[in-house]
Amino acid sequence: MENRLREYDFIRVLCVLGVIAIHVTSHFVTRTDFAFIWNQLSRFAVPMFMLLSGFFLFYQDRQLQLHQRPSMKKRMKRLIIPYILWTIIYALYTQSGLLHNQNYFMWTDYLFKSLWQGKGYVHLYFMLIVFQFYLLYPWLRSWYYRSPNSMLFVSFILTVGIQSLIYLSQHAKVGFLLPKLWWSYSIPIPVWIFFFTAGMFLAQCREHWENWLKGKILWLLLAWALTFGLIVMDTIWSRTYTLSNKPSIILYCFICFFLFYNMGRLFYQKKNPLHSIFNWISEQSFLIFLLHPLLLSYLSSLAVANKLEFLWKGNLGIVNQYLITVIVTLLITYFLSRFSWIHLLGGVPPKRRAKGIAANITHTPKQTT
Repeated sequence: MENRLREYDFIRVLCVLGVIAIHVTSHFVTRTDFAFIWNQLSRFAVPMFMLLSGFFLFYQDRQLQLHQRPSMKKRMKRLIIPYILWTIIYALYTQSGLLHNQNYFMWTDYLFKSLWQGKGYVHLYFMLIVFQFYLLYPWLRSWYYRSPNSMLFVSFILTVGIQSLIYLSQHAKVGFLLPKLWWSYSIPIPVWIFFFTAGMFLAQCREHWENWLKGKILWLLLAWALTFGLIVMDTIWSRTYTLSNKPSIILYCFICFFLFYNMGRLFYQKKNPLHSIFNWISEQSFLIFLLHPLLLSYLSSLAVANKLEFLWKGNLGIVNQYLITVIVTLLITYFLSRFSWIHLLGGVPPKRRAKGIAANITHTPKQTT
């Protein structure tokens, strides 16, 4: 009998909802305590997506022998095509003035720079990071099988070291200029590589740590509260309100991952009509991730132009903006997912959904006593 890795559907749903929360609250994070706390609560989302990328890639290839190279062609295609199309869509949206004034050369120049630098919109840099992971994955997998400890150690040092530099460079009480790069410091793979390699490790040792976590949800809640408190104090002290590249978030991300896994296990213990909704959101999480900033930006512009205070005034306005963004994004995603071509935009078409996603399929683990 085969079952989905349902707990990971739960985790992925929380990640995509967390990313939306970060984008909604980022404009209000220094205005209200509510927005600040909500924003910091959601800071697990981006690094956890990196972790899940490593987890699912390695899990899909668990049956391959060491000498067998994992197939990356289809994976690359599913990443590159949506990246190009969404960069074009966001360029049409944000630079419509250039086209209106017939400045086609400037618009084309902007498009190519956006594709090269991952600056098409606020979230598209993530695609370039995953692209780097995909390029290096066969080599990382080979390294992991030869010497997992050394790979984890080196990747940990790289990520902690570079994130510490980024954090200190933006620290209110330290602050210094890092060497200028043609890209953002959020994009180079060393900034995130530990999350990816740790995901590979967690995929290989899945049954061991899953069994170990049973019955430890109270301890995880305590650890979560402590690490969240650390992030809040750190952010206030350093004034790094919108920064996800800092060491305190590394610890917070892993605590959240284990906590969410246990929460997911409890969520799926009994039949619940929400199960199918969570499964669907998980399947379409990539499309939701790519689509929601466009809708959020349009909603914000609409609110300002028409003085719709209920969408931006006070804490209730923030909640309203979040709920409307989530609901409208899900509705449009559902509509688009009915079309067979939706994979070009990062969605999962009907036929592929019927077969199930390979990354979420596993044999039922045996019970341990």
